[in-house]
Amino acid sequence: MQSAVLRRFTPESPLGLSGRRGAEAPRHWPKSVTDVIGRSLLALVIAPVVSCGAPGPDSALTPPDTTAEVGRPGLTYDQFLPAGYSLDTTMRWPMILALHGAGGLIKEDNLIEVEAKHDPAFPFVVIAPRTSSGWHPVELDQVLVAAQARLRIDPDRIYLTGLSMGAYGAWDLAVAYPHRFAALALISGGGSPASACVLDRLPVWAFANRSDPVVACSESEMIVRAVNACGGSAALTIYDELSPGQWAHNAWQVAWTSPELYQWFLRSRRAP
Repeated sequence: MQSAVLRRFTPESPLGLSGRRGAEAPRHWPKSVTDVIGRSLLALVIAPVVSCGAPGPDSALTPPDTTAEVGRPGLTYDQFLPAGYSLDTTMRWPMILALHGAGGLIKEDNLIEVEAKHDPAFPFVVIAPRTSSGWHPVELDQVLVAAQARLRIDPDRIYLTGLSMGAYGAWDLAVAYPHRFAALALISGGGSPASACVLDRLPVWAFANRSDPVVACSESEMIVRAVNACGGSAALTIYDELSPGQWAHNAWQVAWTSPELYQWFLRSRRAP
């Protein structure tokens, strides 16, 4: 197993500084990762097109968890604020809206728990809604509006991500409100290719395990091809190997701990 050298980020240095995290156990990465189906995704380097079915080459939480209610009764969200959020009351921060899967907002499926609170310099506000009845674009838009009303968010740097059921929900939300977001990251999920042309100005990055038994990685491949066919900018990362004990459907704990994902977010701005 390989230890990953992680990056820490600050708004002043968006690409971060290399360095290992203090006393944390090192993160582990799959030995083989294949990046496929790219179109000049900003500075992202994409390997040649490979079929999804064929193997490729080898902070403290500030403040503590806050739950706010919005929309229908019981629709809530958790939030994470960067450590420096309260130091400059004029600064507007980039934000990630992260949607969980059908299992709910459990620790393993919550971006705040998986990544944000482990990096003292994580530079994003994170909003993690909860649902027990599926994702609905209008309700998610209410969450976004409520978060923007309460917090200092940069409207040109709002990023959207989701895993499994949350990936489908993120796709539907982006299709319904394509001008709200600066980039979309989908993990272990998909969307309707018929609506892909709506996202021709929104950078998309999909992640999947090749051996996923729940959502075939071809679902991710299909939407990436559809966005690119419409003249958009989309890429697909396929993980060829799993870590010991890793559930084959779970590609998010690798994708969400990838420094490249957050570098890509920070390079992306909402299209005018």
